[in-house]
Amino acid sequence: MTNKDDEQFERIPWDQLRPTTGGRRGLIYALAAAIVAAAVSATLARNLAGPPPTTLPLAPTPTAAQPLTTTSLVPTATTASATIWSEADLMAVHPDDLRAEAAAIAEWFVADYFTADGSGGVEDQLRSMLPSEAPLPVHETGYRSFVEWVRSVSATEASPGQYLVQVVVRTLGAVESSSYRRLPLRAVEVKVQWTDLGWSIADLPSPIDLPALAVTSAWPAQEIPEEVAAEAVRVGGEGATVLGGGRSGERWRVVVETIDPAGGRWPMVIWVDDPSPTG
Repeated sequence: MTNKDDEQFERIPWDQLRPTTGGRRGLIYALAAAIVAAAVSATLARNLAGPPPTTLPLAPTPTAAQPLTTTSLVPTATTASATIWSEADLMAVHPDDLRAEAAAIAEWFVADYFTADGSGGVEDQLRSMLPSEAPLPVHETGYRSFVEWVRSVSATEASPGQYLVQVVVRTLGAVESSSYRRLPLRAVEVKVQWTDLGWSIADLPSPIDLPALAVTSAWPAQEIPEEVAAEAVRVGGEGATVLGGGRSGERWRVVVETIDPAGGRWPMVIWVDDPSPTG
């Protein structure tokens, strides 16, 4: 190759790259090629310099809402025994979940405790739930008791894992062949404890006062318009009669005596929109 050829290739042949038409487009193509070449050179230089230093991720910081517990991997002589829940374990569970479980256990216990059907199955269940020295209910011959409903009204944490649950229960009682009759409401407090074997009943139920109900304020008393009364009777159903009521804001509170298919009469409140509201 001649020196002329070497000189020819050592410089950019702008004259040969320039198109016959649209000279500005050729210049753009040349600049793009130069930019690509610069990018390739920068990439090669970065790869030759070695990979960037690796930053190790930090361990997550424990929060107060989920306390961490330490688990030992060293085998001990108590490996085969039941797992014991520590105070930290109990704190890791949401308090509402523990209260709900304790309340359910207390309701279950109260329903069995106040049931006397002579089957023997309830006694066995109670014996499995109470300490061995706890006395079981003993009734006169022929006595029967049926739990109509039972509800917990509160569950208070007395100490870690121990809850005092207040329960209200309604029972039906009968003797020999007599019919069941509804007995007065009864309220008791049950101590429920979480142990290494699970939930347990820590003691016999304790009688407590029934929850107090506040007396509501006086209801409005006015003459009920005919169209309002007619609407209330329609909602109350066949045989319904208006006992009274009054206006409250833009609505009428109407007391209606309703009749069920068996002939029972039940006063109920029906709210009716005012057909001619003010304003």
